[in-house]
Parts: sequence; C-alpha cells; structure tokens
Amino acid sequence: MRISSYALEVIDEAATLQGVDRTAFFIDAAVSRARSVISEERLRVTATEVGQIKRILAEDREPNDALRAAAQRLADLGL
Repeated sequence: MRISSYALEVIDEAATLQGVDRTAFFIDAAVSRARSVISEERLRVTATEVGQIKRILAEDREPNDALRAAAQRLADLGL
C-alpha cells in the first residue's frame, strides 16, 4: 500500500494514542468502515417499503415474531 509520509505520521500518532500498532489501527479502521458500508446497504428501502412501514406504524398492533426478529437484527448491528 502506498501512503504519503504525512498520512503515515498521522496514522502512527493516532495508533500510538490508542496504544496499538499501525497494522492493528488499519485493521480496526477498515473493519469499522466495512460494518458501516454493510449497515448502509442493508438498510436501503424503496418508496414502496417506506409506504408499507408507515402504514404498519400507523396500526396499533402487538409486535409479531418477524418484527421481534428484525429488531434483534438491528440491535445486533448496533443500530
């Protein structure tokens, strides 16, 4: 990977502040960004789905198993 000396200095300083080496810092940053991208992609909804969600939210019902499972998946993603 080609990185400018300035970028390496900044990364090394941040890694030192967190008490990790450069490799650990890179991996942590990459995994964090990957999780963010995955979450964004999984949470895309169509206009039709937005309408369905609004209609369901307007109804006064007890949550079913599918809704509980969806809520758990969101919780597992940290959302």
